[in-house]
Amino acid sequence: MKMPQQQSSPNRKRIAPTCALAGVAILLTTAGNFPVRAADVSAIKQYRDSVQPILTKFCYDCHADDANKGEVAFDEFKSDDDLLENRELWWSALKNLRSGVMPPEKKPRPSGEEKQLVESWIKARVFGIDPANLDPGRVTLRRLNRVEYRNTIRELTGVDFKTEEEFPPDDAGHGFDNIGDVLTLPPMLLEKYLAAAKSVVDSAVPTVSKTIAEETIRGTEFFQTTKTAAEGQPGATGRNGSLSFYEAGTVSSTFKAEHIGSYQMALDLSVTEKFIDDIFDYNKCRLIFKVDGQELWQKEFSWEGGRNFQFDLDISWQAGDHQLTFEVQPLTPDEKQTRSLEMRVNSVKIRGPLEKTLWVRPKNYERFFSRDVPEG
Repeated sequence: MKMPQQQSSPNRKRIAPTCALAGVAILLTTAGNFPVRAADVSAIKQYRDSVQPILTKFCYDCHADDANKGEVAFDEFKSDDDLLENRELWWSALKNLRSGVMPPEKKPRPSGEEKQLVESWIKARVFGIDPANLDPGRVTLRRLNRVEYRNTIRELTGVDFKTEEEFPPDDAGHGFDNIGDVLTLPPMLLEKYLAAAKSVVDSAVPTVSKTIAEETIRGTEFFQTTKTAAEGQPGATGRNGSLSFYEAGTVSSTFKAEHIGSYQMALDLSVTEKFIDDIFDYNKCRLIFKVDGQELWQKEFSWEGGRNFQFDLDISWQAGDHQLTFEVQPLTPDEKQTRSLEMRVNSVKIRGPLEKTLWVRPKNYERFFSRDVPEG
């Protein structure tokens, strides 16, 4: 009898299965790497008694008796050992049987019980898979790649850490960047991991149990109704949060104050433009900010080359809904329009109430702490 020879494959060393099912798949796809063994008497008997009759009934027309379509023949085994050692043949048969490719659609097909019998024999007797004792092989302890790291940090802490900006590209092998034997951990990347951990903790973990409540109203939440400067009639509804330099208009939004108290507002504004002629536009406008119809702030603007502006305001509010309104008044109706200038409301950030008795727990507090920090 031919002595067994151990075959090796570089691919086996580069695959790191991470669970028992993955181990089964690897076991099947690398079947040709197993050593030859003596024929298992019970496996051969089961084949003769149960499997071969099914193959004879459904497969021998094309794959036996001198017919070997696809270079597959089930009656050309030189010995019982050869029958069990031809794992490539049985792996191909298993795939085709499970996927329904074989037998062909117009040919008689085995029943579900017959398919299960053949599948079980191939997996248990040819590949030696024991469902009660699955062996995934050598499992490589690996690090997370950039995508996995980012998703994990976001799920655990709520921080969307920009791994593609902070970490170098992951090593890749066999077309994948999540193989344990390929993903290295050089000293520079380890330093970046330590820095990333500190950054994430600083961003996610609160250092106080109470803080001032904060809410941001985005510019897209300010709805616009324009009026033409000449006629003073309502015009078409424009883009949310934007007001033209050249016609009167307003954008409004509503904020609900939960408590009476003192509040702070931070206005985030910008001047935007679209080129019409490559010359200076001398138009100006006045932007007025009102709360519940009362003017709280105003400022004149001219073309600023796309600048952003920040303004802080203080106000005392009763509990309930309050209307925030931005109003544009054109100041140069006779000036030539050479660009398309707009005032854009980027956001309004509202902090309050400022009274300490009305402070709230900071964001993410419940992720890490079950109660307030004890005094002292």
